[in-house]
Amino acid sequence: MNLFRLIILALAVWLAMRFLRRLRVTPPPTSRSANRMTGNMVRCAACGLHLPQPEALAEGDSYFCCEEHRRRSGPA
Repeated sequence: MNLFRLIILALAVWLAMRFLRRLRVTPPPTSRSANRMTGNMVRCAACGLHLPQPEALAEGDSYFCCEEHRRRSGPA
């Protein structure tokens, strides 16, 4: 009976140590990707999608999310 108690105690200690390690090694918050995005957000003149200005296609004072929208909104 004492061996059974010793095994249960060892298992409990092992589980506690594993749980405490996971608490200590938590990943950083996921806001790092938001910090990498620089520049203003602009709105596509054709569909209204908001995207970072460096990724947008500019034509005059208008911004577009893709080449197709830029062509479609161009002069007829």
